[in-house]
Amino acid sequence: MSSNSWSQMYRYTDAEVRRCAPAAGGVYRLLYTQNGSTHAFYVGQSNNLAERLLAHLSSADLNACIRRQVQTGNCYFDFARVSTEAARQQVEAEEIARLRPTCNA
Repeated sequence: MSSNSWSQMYRYTDAEVRRCAPAAGGVYRLLYTQNGSTHAFYVGQSNNLAERLLAHLSSADLNACIRRQVQTGNCYFDFARVSTEAARQQVEAEEIARLRPTCNA
């Protein structure tokens, strides 16, 4: 997937997800910044990006690694619209292999 297919990076807050994330299928990356560099800590895919991103912000999220990172407040997200399930799975797998996000372990 070409880099220009990804959205800009947004603060990972309830308000920004509601304002910016579409209720459409795609792949998303949860990110943090450190020393001027951006790093992915999770890559996922969903048929409703907004709904899934909001679920990760919930204290009920089952992934403890994501919950810990979100609590730092230094989180961002971006996304790429990907319409089919097969294509989402492929892009997600490619991004996980490329970025090796800590919370996908």
